[in-house]
Order: sequence, then structure tokens, then C-alpha cells
Amino acid sequence: SNVRNLYIYQNGNEIEAHAKSASVLDRLGLLVSDIPQASGTEYQRVVMEPDSLWSAVSDRDISISLEENDNGEIYNLKLYPEKRFCTYTVKIKNVANVGSLSASVAGSLSGQAGGVSLMDGTRTSEDVIVTFPFQLTKENALEGQFNSFGCSVNSNLPNKLVVYTVLKDDTKWSYVYDVTDQVRNAPDPYHIEIVLDKLP
Repeated sequence: SNVRNLYIYQNGNEIEAHAKSASVLDRLGLLVSDIPQASGTEYQRVVMEPDSLWSAVSDRDISISLEENDNGEIYNLKLYPEKRFCTYTVKIKNVANVGSLSASVAGSLSGQAGGVSLMDGTRTSEDVIVTFPFQLTKENALEGQFNSFGCSVNSNLPNKLVVYTVLKDDTKWSYVYDVTDQVRNAPDPYHIEIVLDKLP
């Protein structure tokens, strides 16, 4: 099956959703192969923000027949879908030199899970980098929000935020922040807020 930013397929007895690879950093129009990655994340695949996703599994086998000679019995089946994604909000306050910014600023966050089991919500073992757009606010801050399947199952892996921008003079800049503590110690693992102060 194919959702906008997801691949959903069966892997043995599991049904999994995986994020699609990104070829272009949409906000900037730059090829992913041309953008710098934070040190130590070079092996991670760069992906698009996955779609919002919920899933549920029945605790019993279900057999559905569409034969005309069914005996007319009605069975009620209740499923309770669970959230299979996290929402990240990123805010960078006190951005300097905003007059030189073009309209395009993008970001990426490493150390994310590349997929998730729709059966039980277990994250797959692949580590990926999720890309997302930033917006400049009236308060000279950058704000971005995106979905992810959550942190990598590799607990030793850092989470590095990279900010990419093209200035009005066409020069390209990137800045790297280690945000591991904010990501891993978030009070709500499904709604993670990253706040940084000052961007040169």
C-alpha cells in the first residue's frame, strides 16, 4: 500500500509503515545529496515527514464473507486505534540578521525511527533523518512542526537538529545543534518541544 509519505507493507508476520526517502529538501529546492549532514549521521537515510497514522489489532481472528447465502448474523467488532507517530515542535528564538534571510528555511532532525509496526507500535531498527520546513515569525523566531515515528531504538544515538537556509545573496548556510536532552527527556513522548535561543 502507498500513502502520501509512507510505504505500508507486510514483513513476515508484521505489518509495518516506513517513511519515504526524500530526494529534495522541498523548502529550499536543494538536492538531499547536496546538503550537509551533522557529523555521525552520514549513514542515516533522509526521509520526508511521515503521515499521521493510527492502527489497531483485534485480539481474535476475523472472517468476513460476502456470500449471498450468509445467515444474516451481525457481529460487532470494536477496535481502539492507537497513535503511531509523534509530533515535534521546534522554536528558535532571537534569530539574528533576519533581513538577509530568504523566504526559505528548512530543518532536519536525526536519530529518528525509520518505521513502525502497525501491530504493536514497535519502532523499526533503521535510523533516519526527518526533514521539515521552518516559518519566520513576527518575533524574529523560527518555528517548525513535523511528524515522526519517534526516537530511534538505539538509545545511544544523539538527536542532531540542522537548520538550513539560503540567504538573499544566494549563499547557503547550515547550523547544527545537539538537542538529545530535550528530545529524550520530553515529558510527553508523543508531543516533543525543542526550544533554542539565538541563531547567528
